[in-house]
Amino acid sequence: MTTERYFSTDYVTAQQRFQESVAASGGRLDSLKLDATGPQGEHLSIDVAWFGSPKPRHVFVHSSGLHGVEAFAGSAIQLQWLKQGIPPLPEGAAIVLVHVVTPYGMAWLRRFNENNVGLNRNFLALDEEFAGAPEAYRKLDGFLNPKTPPSPDRFYLRAACLVARHGMRTLRQAVAGGQYDYPKGVFFGGACLEQVPQSFRRTWRIASPT
Repeated sequence: MTTERYFSTDYVTAQQRFQESVAASGGRLDSLKLDATGPQGEHLSIDVAWFGSPKPRHVFVHSSGLHGVEAFAGSAIQLQWLKQGIPPLPEGAAIVLVHVVTPYGMAWLRRFNENNVGLNRNFLALDEEFAGAPEAYRKLDGFLNPKTPPSPDRFYLRAACLVARHGMRTLRQAVAGGQYDYPKGVFFGGACLEQVPQSFRRTWRIASPT
């Protein structure tokens, strides 16, 4: 048995395989429908599989695809797990598999959703604001988000100059830390709570048996 057989070629295939595997494993499946569509106009959803106690005291949650295109690996892990079989669960325990948190990204081969939002930076606490950007990011905006595609030679030369001026650690933190002030820029966290986290907050109790 090789792990390659669990990797799907696209989002639709991965979703179908996951749904069929959950049904064959005797799990409960709930789908959180989204407004966005795939390249062929296909509907997108987050599929949540539930195994074990309907009112658990302890829950193990495994999610895949928060970064969209990276869902191919996470989906394969979940499919292999389902194929091998969900282990016997003690009383009061449950396992929840969340299949592809950012289906738009998986369908379109992107790390963000239809609004250019990276959802890992969108799940803010209720008292946090969708605002702000590292100062270094502001200085790098023209480089990180050019209006037109730069030539490779010029891009690498400018990158080398920026590293020499600011240091790799500063530049890496400025980019990886995310930002909320440049909607068309990389690593944008959004201006408000996106549909996916809204759906989780609104329907999680529905997705879990009562």
